[in-house]
Amino acid sequence: MDSAAPWQALAPDGVTPSTELSLTVDTSHPRVGADSSAGLVSGTVKALNNTLRRNFAGIDLTNLDEIRLWVNSDRPADGTSELPFFLEMRLASATLALNDPNNTWQRYLPISQVRTWESVRLGIGDLPAAVRSAVTVMQFRCSDATTAFNCDVDDILAVRDAVVGDVDAALLALLNGSLVINTQPVAAVLHPANGTLTQTRPYFEITQYDLSYMRERTSSTRPRGDFTDAGYTLRPPSNAYELSYQFTAVADDRASQAQMLEFMMRTLPPRGQLVVNGLPLPMESVFVDPVDQIGGFRTDGIPVFYRISTRQEVGSSDLVKATKIVTVDGDVRSLSQAGGKVRAA
Repeated sequence: MDSAAPWQALAPDGVTPSTELSLTVDTSHPRVGADSSAGLVSGTVKALNNTLRRNFAGIDLTNLDEIRLWVNSDRPADGTSELPFFLEMRLASATLALNDPNNTWQRYLPISQVRTWESVRLGIGDLPAAVRSAVTVMQFRCSDATTAFNCDVDDILAVRDAVVGDVDAALLALLNGSLVINTQPVAAVLHPANGTLTQTRPYFEITQYDLSYMRERTSSTRPRGDFTDAGYTLRPPSNAYELSYQFTAVADDRASQAQMLEFMMRTLPPRGQLVVNGLPLPMESVFVDPVDQIGGFRTDGIPVFYRISTRQEVGSSDLVKATKIVTVDGDVRSLSQAGGKVRAA
């Protein structure tokens, strides 16, 4: 979404260029922890069924579970008649076009709070295999033009969560090769399960030493998502966990070790966020008593400890059809007043 060039704005006929729906690069609403630009989708009161389309060479989403993106809009949308959805996403392929009756996958983008960055998750489990294996088209359609809107869209990702592996990868991405000492990039490596590590010094060693289930952060509620014409889904229950990591600057000389420690202090915030698969996870530095450290005593390795909070969904989503009509039955009662008293009949 950092460039408008790949996108086509089209009128409802799908051919004529649109003058009612547009996408431009916006730098006025940067998201914390992300780049400084987003794609601003703007629609007028005449933009109904106008579309934005982007072509791809063919992206295989077979082994992925969902699409994630971030939105920041000046118009709310919850699917009610008062606040209808105004942006819809669809996908297509060379073998299953957008207008093919068998291509039924579509998702509306909910906006719960205006002018605030919100994460939207779109399941692709029901995306037809002919599309999922080779996506060639992404489309945003204006599904309601009651009022004009401006909606920033950013960081569209296709993901499949692996709670521990994804955190490992995000930590490696932060540290591996980012610091240069004596013209050589410093590697970051994960401590192997068998404890045997062969690596040229200097390097950052990342060791996960604990995984804890957090009962007090595990909610029994299931959030809604995947809004379609057929209804919406209740996402699977999720369990909250805390992953504990030890970071060690392994070097042959104090000068290199000091540079590495200072780099970790700048890169790993004492309290902040670790972005994993597009979502920010709480991350904070913690103190671990020497007797509780690996080996049970203090060493000259100067380990630094962090705790990262994450969640794992268990099970599958359930489709729910939204309520259309609510009927209330009640008794009819009449009141009469006689002699200053009210009587019910």
